[in-house]
Amino acid sequence: MAYEGARVQLRSFSFAMGLLLINGCTSIKDISDESPYRETIGQCYVLQQDMQIWENSAGCWEIGDLILSPHTSHYCATKSKADIPKGTEITIIEVKERWQWGAGACAQLVLAIPGIDIPGRNVSPPVCFSRPSLNWNEELVWFRGDEIQLKKEYVKPCESTPERSSY
Repeated sequence: MAYEGARVQLRSFSFAMGLLLINGCTSIKDISDESPYRETIGQCYVLQQDMQIWENSAGCWEIGDLILSPHTSHYCATKSKADIPKGTEITIIEVKERWQWGAGACAQLVLAIPGIDIPGRNVSPPVCFSRPSLNWNEELVWFRGDEIQLKKEYVKPCESTPERSSY
């Protein structure tokens, strides 16, 4: 009888641990001061398409809090928060590594967008291999230490002006 009780407890524990491993442990680390990411801070880009800021679904945690994307139908995007027109300048203000056990690590570029201020929330383009149809990174797979090259179909670097040197 005690043996059966121990087996039930062990199964429950094993099931709980399995769920934890499937869903994963998560962490977010600021890597803005690391090379090559420190060089990306302050970089300005011009949007090449109309975009929307989307509320991220819980199942797409690794790509960021709020998603900047031209895609209007994707299971990661649950609710539109704002329209951002083609030609808008965006600036990278922070680079993070979002790690989820089971999914791996993804880079997260935190953006400043003129006229957009959503307190306590970060807007990011998806640059993660786990969502290839949304990925803005030229390289499908990213590892910490790899440069992030954004696809020209989404953004192009801003033309240099003296005013931008203060970013």
